[in-house]
Amino acid sequence: PLDFAGLSPAASVFVVLLAWIGISAFQGAELGVFLTLSIKLSDKKMGFSPLIISSFFILCEFVQSLGFIGFPWGQIGITQWSFLPFIQSLSLFGPYFISFILVLINTLIAYFIKTKNKKYAFVALAIFCVNTAFGFVRMNITCNNENTISVGIVQPSILVDEKWDTPKNKDSFKKHLDMS
Repeated sequence: PLDFAGLSPAASVFVVLLAWIGISAFQGAELGVFLTLSIKLSDKKMGFSPLIISSFFILCEFVQSLGFIGFPWGQIGITQWSFLPFIQSLSLFGPYFISFILVLINTLIAYFIKTKNKKYAFVALAIFCVNTAFGFVRMNITCNNENTISVGIVQPSILVDEKWDTPKNKDSFKKHLDMS
């Protein structure tokens, strides 16, 4: 319900559905435009096509995370959260790098399937192995734990409209202090 905006439940459903469809269509169209451009550029023999396609895809992911309708949690690299050795390189290059590597590897595999040229499969395997090997090395480096501190997080159950209600700020703050 969007009662904090003064909308009825029926109007809330309509607004949410409209926003859901509109944002999905906008971001889908954006991805389509970027990928169409990358394929057109790669067809013109302007360089190494898998790099162009991967670069355009990452640019698209970045643009989709901007603005008031941005969704930064929609990155393809996030899908690898459970494969820890593979994602360790994000500590050096950030989350877009993981997405870049995934798209690059998959594009190389697609080029291998399309052209039967084994160099594409070899390069894809090499990129995967080097990145994963770096991850295993990074995970096995021991660190000095002398200067560690313990941190805790509290999250009281406070309604959205109460968070911004000035008279209730003291109660909210007291809840945080009590839980801490």
